[in-house]
Amino acid sequence: MEWATGLESTLGKLVAKVVDAKGARQVSLERLVSGGMPRVRADRMVIEQQIESWCETDSAEYRRALGLELPGLAAGDRHAVYETQAGKCRVLTPALVLMRAFFRPTRYLLPQMFMPQALDRVRFLDTSKSPPTVEFYAATLRNLPPKHGDVKTPLLWMSAFPSAIGFAASVHRNALCGRLAVSLPSAKVRIALQGLCLQRLFLATNATLLEVEATEAPLEWAANHPRTVYRRSTFVSIGASPVLQVSGVPRRADGSVDLTDEEWRLIEPVLFPSGKPCRPLRLDPRRVLDGILRKLIDGTAWRTTNYPVGTHVNALYAYRQWNRSGALERVFAILREQRTTHAGTIARDKDAADAERLQAPPCPRGTGSAAPQ
Repeated sequence: MEWATGLESTLGKLVAKVVDAKGARQVSLERLVSGGMPRVRADRMVIEQQIESWCETDSAEYRRALGLELPGLAAGDRHAVYETQAGKCRVLTPALVLMRAFFRPTRYLLPQMFMPQALDRVRFLDTSKSPPTVEFYAATLRNLPPKHGDVKTPLLWMSAFPSAIGFAASVHRNALCGRLAVSLPSAKVRIALQGLCLQRLFLATNATLLEVEATEAPLEWAANHPRTVYRRSTFVSIGASPVLQVSGVPRRADGSVDLTDEEWRLIEPVLFPSGKPCRPLRLDPRRVLDGILRKLIDGTAWRTTNYPVGTHVNALYAYRQWNRSGALERVFAILREQRTTHAGTIARDKDAADAERLQAPPCPRGTGSAAPQ
């Protein structure tokens, strides 16, 4: 395992300092895209929080818990680690993990972020439009394949919102002091973390952003910038989550996952707008969707999920088709509304029954009736 301890300037060039079992060495900033962190990813969790509430903590606890007492660390560790509380679990996340998650596409953008005026090196803003748009200088960035998703809106966020501007600039500002650290922005984030869970301590070694929502007003020239900065278009297989469910779809009131007849009545026209599948299905689509919901809500892997019909191959094929068409997100919206409303109705009915029972006159002894005899 290795650990990036900070940054140094050599012959006028900024390089990273990495320590492993063989000792300390200098590596290029490009090396931080995939190196400088332990590769432990045994446990997974998803959290949704205001990220500016995370506080910097002593990195020694993180290193000790992962067994990172390596030669060369005696000279000082300048890699910041941030702490937050998720339920009963303390979560420790290094700065490099957050940088890789936010500065996308990481391969192209992360090394640039350590330089002065980093964003100005890779993009310019077209302020003639409302909201303004981001255009890239480099042809590589202009022609990113679809797998990278929307990378322009997050960059515009880091150009148009006060704390996000500070967040982007803080990478270089801390680099001048030899530190790997960031100033956290005012934003609500939903983020999938991978790492190691030790009782009530979670040590994050990798992160994937699922959603970012700005919680501050933009600068005046970007007044029409959407508050939703980023939303991942496909769900991430992150394993069992002790904090949140992947899809955001709640279970039914009785704790089950599978669709009810009423839910399927609302969902079927969404999946098949023409009234029937585009080609005959060998498997019952309702039961296939039940299997997909079990995987997403329970957080299990595709291969290990218990499917009502078919296998993970059938479920994954249907998932990709419905997700690509946008139908799956509409299905999830229907289920969130139905199950939240139904749960609220059950709770209100229970409260009303409790209130009626409290107001009823007591039963006389020896009788089973609530009314006097």
